[in-house]
Amino acid sequence: YFTVHLPTLLQDGSATSLLLLPRLVRTDGDLALFRVIIGSSYIDRDHNNYIIYRAGVNKLEVLPTHPTRLFADWSVALLRCPGEGRFLVANLRSTFDLGQYALDLFDSRSGTWITRSMCTEPPHEDGHYSTPTKVIALGGDRGSVGWVDLWNGILIGDLLPGGDGNDNNVLRFIRLPVLLAPNKMTPGCLSCNQDVSVGRDGSIKYSEVWAHPVPGSPNRATYISEDWGAAILTWLEPKKKWHVDLKLKASDIIVDETHSQLLPHHVKATTEKPTLSRLHAGHPALSLHDDGVVYIMTKVDHREDDLWMLAVDMRNKTLKGVASLTSKRSWGFRFM
Repeated sequence: YFTVHLPTLLQDGSATSLLLLPRLVRTDGDLALFRVIIGSSYIDRDHNNYIIYRAGVNKLEVLPTHPTRLFADWSVALLRCPGEGRFLVANLRSTFDLGQYALDLFDSRSGTWITRSMCTEPPHEDGHYSTPTKVIALGGDRGSVGWVDLWNGILIGDLLPGGDGNDNNVLRFIRLPVLLAPNKMTPGCLSCNQDVSVGRDGSIKYSEVWAHPVPGSPNRATYISEDWGAAILTWLEPKKKWHVDLKLKASDIIVDETHSQLLPHHVKATTEKPTLSRLHAGHPALSLHDDGVVYIMTKVDHREDDLWMLAVDMRNKTLKGVASLTSKRSWGFRFM
């Protein structure tokens, strides 16, 4: 849990206030990257402050402002280099030429920003790649980072030069899978129903949830759920394809008496035994500790404030945990 506290802010005549809430942009290992906007304009580079916090160190490091660019939070990467305290911050942006990108890179070793030209491998499958939804740190000897567009795929770039002599200005494109299921409906925008993360073994993991609505209720916010499904896939780099690791339906999940008491009354009152099928589900997030466990946000209805986070053991098809909370700060399923 992080708190940003600026006790002398209002006493400084050059900085009037915090224009927007400070944002935790990215974390990697013991590092956290914050953006704090101090001043009257969020589009002014000088008012955007990127700050590195290192766990256990009573010191903050303010990054120098990029001389020409203002970054979007969803395209900024943070990569911790193991063993030496070095870290990299990178921003990938399109040059609007097919397969051509620019990489803005900050290296804590030099303390400066540089810009590298990057290009995708032919035949430039990234033609439909849009704005990244999130960034994943893959690490490794080459310092690999993935910029994820949940509508299309992942662009993977190397921030560090490799010892094999290969050029590190090439971006590799991985198209995301399309899962087929009868009566499948995507309840909202794709960023609500899909996620890409890094497994404990360094592999790229894809997780997705989808709804099976009752026929005749196609509205994406008010539909009646007959069931919903979830799946976890792994990218097999040597075979250049996705492999389905685990897949289930909500009606298959076993709910014990303890967890049943924590579920909404809507679930417990519909059937003789507790079932999760009637809930609206979204925002799958793979566990950091067990690749077989996925956390899923559920609501009785998209428009309600109250929600229940479920920890689902995909291997054993059991419910491992339930946590109830409220989402009054955001409406619907768009944010988690």
